[in-house]
Amino acid sequence: MKKYIILFVFLACTILSAQEKVSKDIAYQDEILAMHLKIGLGINAQLANFSTFDGMIGCGEYGSVTSFGFYAGGAIEKLLFKNTFLSLGLFYSTNNCDGFGIAFDAKQRDQQYGIIRSVNTTIGLETQMSLFEIQPDFRYIISPTAMGNAPFRMILGARFSIPMSATFRQWEEINSPEVAYYRTSDGEYVKSRDLVEGDITTINSMIPGIVFGFDNLIWLDQGHSISQELLLNYNFSDMTTDANWKLFTVRLAVGYRFGLYPKEARQYKKIESKIVPIEKIQTIDQRHIDELPRTLDVPPEINISFRDISEVVKTSGTELLATVPLVNAVFFPKNSAFIPSDYARSYEEIPDFFRSESVQSHELVIPRIAEILSENKDATIKIVGATSGDDETGGTELAKMRAENVRQAFIAAGVAESKITISAQKKPTIKSNDEFEDGKAENRRADVFISNAPMQEYVDFLNFSEVTGTLILKVETKGMKPSQEISITTSVTDKPFTFKTKYTDHHFSRN
Repeated sequence: MKKYIILFVFLACTILSAQEKVSKDIAYQDEILAMHLKIGLGINAQLANFSTFDGMIGCGEYGSVTSFGFYAGGAIEKLLFKNTFLSLGLFYSTNNCDGFGIAFDAKQRDQQYGIIRSVNTTIGLETQMSLFEIQPDFRYIISPTAMGNAPFRMILGARFSIPMSATFRQWEEINSPEVAYYRTSDGEYVKSRDLVEGDITTINSMIPGIVFGFDNLIWLDQGHSISQELLLNYNFSDMTTDANWKLFTVRLAVGYRFGLYPKEARQYKKIESKIVPIEKIQTIDQRHIDELPRTLDVPPEINISFRDISEVVKTSGTELLATVPLVNAVFFPKNSAFIPSDYARSYEEIPDFFRSESVQSHELVIPRIAEILSENKDATIKIVGATSGDDETGGTELAKMRAENVRQAFIAAGVAESKITISAQKKPTIKSNDEFEDGKAENRRADVFISNAPMQEYVDFLNFSEVTGTLILKVETKGMKPSQEISITTSVTDKPFTFKTKYTDHHFSRN
């Protein structure tokens, strides 16, 4: 037992001492806690070499066999520092085995014919156990992008198994000859019979073990991922106190992991209410009401008529139009590989790339490039992730994660994986001036290079006509207040007519 504890401490110290060699995984840096739910299958190697335990019938030595079990549960994970997590898991598992067996050859007298026959029998043992398990372990990120955008982690820890139930059944079965049977007390002839069954009373109350393995997190979005896990577990103690019977388990599991992140503190302003007493209430009797002046609101009248139109000049022609040039890059916040929410993943409505501005159109760079690739069958893209240099943590690993996330965005937009290649470098090939903060921010990007397709796709001619001239209107108003502004809009002018009245009744002409 002591040597296993020393081995566990040694491996844990090795992981912790290697922290400076691997960059911090950006995806977890703000995580408070994570819940990890799992379900899986266990392949149990029963490392046995015993003849009996309390309650059994001793018939010989049982050897090692293999069985299967089920387990499920959850764990809480906390990022300690750098790339190492501390996890505490609680699980329910089963360890059912019906493969124990000892074969015997014995001489028996055939009572019907009075001759001696050789009878081959098997004395089998079936066990059923359910366990409650406590598993503290360390999870160390070997590579943030070992499998696409999925962090790959090594697991090292301990497991403490507490039996909840443990039963056994011992039975005997005739293998040969075919004419041999057991005769029951009821006079029936059977091929197999139970010898003894009951609880395993000498089961260990606590079975410690060591855990080693790997898991892979496939990111869905911020804080959510699907996990794949492979674990090896060896128990230091025997399953029972009176039998040489240990357990080695290989477990395969899938899980769902979600992280908890801090929310910005909300500031609430306290509103104080104040009651102002009414010292005196003044009343108005009906006589005063009758003395109030009465007014009747009459809606104003406006009459507009054309007086003349002259000096009309018509100009027509054609104009060459092209879509706005795209900034073919996706920019990222400092120390982050997540694509900002400003970038659209699809069109809510088809934009007018002839009349929009480059800055506004940049938010549509992903669906726009995906559209260009769909219309050019030989087109391909290369995504090159980059960072702003030493002021960002992660280096080329962070750059690779940026390129990979942009690749996933294009795949989600309908671009075939075969048309996309990615690479990463610490700084862009064509970098902005990193002596200034704006230049550093521009270097935190993933460039998208298109081959076999133009960036400015749609080019066309627009026919247009323009009419200029003088339009004279006559405006008559009635019932309007002096200096009240009037604005008149027509379908043949670019700007509305605007003027102010001088009198209640007014006649006015306007060019």
